[in-house]
Amino acid sequence: MALRGLLEASPATISDFVVAAEARFREAVDISHLGHYSAAIYLIGYAAEMWLKAAAFITEGARPFDIVEPRLAPARRWLADHPWQVAYESYHSLLFWANYLRAGGGRRETPFHT
Repeated sequence: MALRGLLEASPATISDFVVAAEARFREAVDISHLGHYSAAIYLIGYAAEMWLKAAAFITEGARPFDIVEPRLAPARRWLADHPWQVAYESYHSLLFWANYLRAGGGRRETPFHT
């Protein structure tokens, strides 16, 4: 089976997001030592996005091996209900995920406060 088929056959879990974030962060550190700063910044942003998503889903009660895909719909609904908080960026915005986490995600009764 082709790689794409294998990836589509095994949906991403919360744990996969955390492992991917850690791997991208390590890659960013490694390539920053080689002087590839723009690529390192990109990878750190990618890692931050994955950590924020995992944190939001865990806050909502997700366990490490829960599948991510069904948890995206509440986030999309939250963005639709709070469009003034962040511009649409295909749900890759660090600001969106930080606001979503701070607001308590889709199901938390008590939001986080600073």
